[in-house]
Amino acid sequence: MILLLMLLSNAAYAVVDVSVSFGTINILTNQTSTLNMTLVNSATSIANGLAFTNNLPTGVVVQSVTSNSCGGTLTATPGVGSFSLSGGAVPQTVGTLTGQCTLLVVVKAATAGTQTDTMAVGSVTTTDQGSNPKAASASLTVSSPS
Repeated sequence: MILLLMLLSNAAYAVVDVSVSFGTINILTNQTSTLNMTLVNSATSIANGLAFTNNLPTGVVVQSVTSNSCGGTLTATPGVGSFSLSGGAVPQTVGTLTGQCTLLVVVKAATAGTQTDTMAVGSVTTTDQGSNPKAASASLTVSSPS
């Protein structure tokens, strides 16, 4: 009985992983690219209370939101260098179908150079599945027009 209780209290803790990528990785200044942010839930139960803030690289701002399958309240104001989500949820994994949700945010870059969007370890949280154990990043190359 004691062994069973110990095993149950030390059950594997599922996590929510995050990945980010840019749809177009080479653009000119003042052009746009779509930032794809995917959250994956390895648990067999829904990851509730999903929350994060994505601070975009300097010179990169929100243009618009194309989609949000994570639910919750998404704050993404055009012209601002960050966006955030609160109260979202990532579906559970069912059999071989991994639970995931995606946000597509169109961003505009005004500063030339390599702009890297990074989600640090622990920056994506949930109320019942913990936070992301690995960082995620994506680079956008922004060039000045010739």
